[in-house]
Amino acid sequence: MDQNHLDQHQHQLDQNHLDQHQHQLDKHHLDQHQHSWTSTAGQAPPGPTPETEPAGPGSGPAPAGPGLLQEKSRLQQAVERLESALNEERSEHVKLEAVLAEKRRLEWNSESETQQIVVEKQQLNRRLSELQSELESEAAECRRLRSQAAMADAEVERLRRDLTNEQYEKERANQELRRLRSLQLLNF
Repeated sequence: MDQNHLDQHQHQLDQNHLDQHQHQLDKHHLDQHQHSWTSTAGQAPPGPTPETEPAGPGSGPAPAGPGLLQEKSRLQQAVERLESALNEERSEHVKLEAVLAEKRRLEWNSESETQQIVVEKQQLNRRLSELQSELESEAAECRRLRSQAAMADAEVERLRRDLTNEQYEKERANQELRRLRSLQLLNF
């Protein structure tokens, strides 16, 4: 809701408020006068009488009586009280609008931070999945290399045994060759 719309709404509320109070005041005033007229039915309305004020071409309207002045003063005070109450309501409305705007700002900041946290969490989850995949691949490679190392150790051990056997056989063959040569020399 923009400021122009808020101002129009506030103006309409103020006008409705004033119209209602004015209607109540008018009705109250009419009821009082109607009561006054009813209580004095059959009597002439207050005003100049031949005994108190002679009629003449230069005679003007009778001055307002003290009852009407009191009524006017009372109505003016009531209007002032209503205007004061209306000003207080306007001030309270402005304060509430400020509080509402601040609350909306905080909610927007909270939603923005929440969305940012969600995005960061998704990024961290993807990174964690990548690291877990890399770790599994490295673990599989490590197992493969260990297997190859074990096979290489077994091959080295086999070759060592073959070498030892071959050296033993060679030494035995040399001894047999020397013995045969020695026998041949004795026969000659």
